[in-house]
Amino acid sequence: MEKKILSIVSLSALVWVHAQEKDSLHQKKIEEVVITGQYTQQSINKSIYKVEVINAEQVKNMAVTTAAEVLNQNLNIQIVPDSGDGNSSVSIMGLGGAYTKILIDNIPVVNDRGSGNQTDLSKINVNNIERIEVVKGAMGVEYGNNAVTGVINIITKKNYIKKVTANLSLQEETVGKDYDWFKKGNGRRVQTLNLGYRINDNWSVTADINHNDFQGYKGKYNGYKYFTESNDGLRGYEWLPKDLLTTNAAMRYAKNNTTLFYKINYLKEDINYRNQVVQDFPLGGGERTYIANDKDYFTNRWIHQFNIQTKLGRINYMGDFSYQTQKRESQDYRYDVPNRTEISRASKNTYYDSKVLYSRGMFSNFLNSEKFNF
Repeated sequence: MEKKILSIVSLSALVWVHAQEKDSLHQKKIEEVVITGQYTQQSINKSIYKVEVINAEQVKNMAVTTAAEVLNQNLNIQIVPDSGDGNSSVSIMGLGGAYTKILIDNIPVVNDRGSGNQTDLSKINVNNIERIEVVKGAMGVEYGNNAVTGVINIITKKNYIKKVTANLSLQEETVGKDYDWFKKGNGRRVQTLNLGYRINDNWSVTADINHNDFQGYKGKYNGYKYFTESNDGLRGYEWLPKDLLTTNAAMRYAKNNTTLFYKINYLKEDINYRNQVVQDFPLGGGERTYIANDKDYFTNRWIHQFNIQTKLGRINYMGDFSYQTQKRESQDYRYDVPNRTEISRASKNTYYDSKVLYSRGMFSNFLNSEKFNF
């Protein structure tokens, strides 16, 4: 799918308080570190696995809006959309999403098909991604038997050096050859707001909101307004329209050898399924019309995440804790295609409702010796 991007407004504001004070921080070149498959943060050169890292600068240069679009440009990774329910799954080396583990900050993401697998990466926006770590190959020992093809670990931003940070961006995109500023059913519209505040040397807080209005990709189809009496099956979309809202709020505390991090994430997604089949329908009084049995999908997800890194004597401890809930509903309705109105709408049906509690703790550095530097 060809994509062109038109940047309508991009506003960034960076404000420093007490700028007249001399910066007491010394600059130091830091080695690139990874955490996927490691006991703790480790230099990429010392990692026991081959870890591919996509950093924030690379993501920014791609001019994309979701993690799915980032990884779709990676060798041997393909994002496969499902025209039935609007989700997209990842395929590594030809195997589907059931064999790939998806993590956010080391924590498996809940979804309507499980936890960590078949995760829809198009639901994850890129505005607060620090880096993406990709390990291709069997990782069953560390992450279970559903990590046959590998692990994708999305690391979010946690440490804000600037006193105050505010970024606002509006983005307009074509979808294939379709785009119209006013006309519904053409293009993609993305609005993002990021805020960060470093209270002092120990405390910092962040918040962001992202709205992604994707009007669908028609491909070989002709959109939701199309119909013919011959019912040629060309109504609808190859990639379903969806409206996605995500918000994050986080707090970080760091002092000496201890770092505490808490984040809450909320996701709301509406997906519109447009049936390809159009049926003749009597309205009464001798009048007839053509209807389609369409369906809307509604997703609400909450993620509470807590991370601790500290030292117990000479022993390092890292703990990840998460409580996640996700509810997905569907709603059927009849759509009068020629008159472009709804005839009837059924009540919502809850077909997936989950609550997941996850925890993982690791101790390391039992042998305090340079001979065992791993």
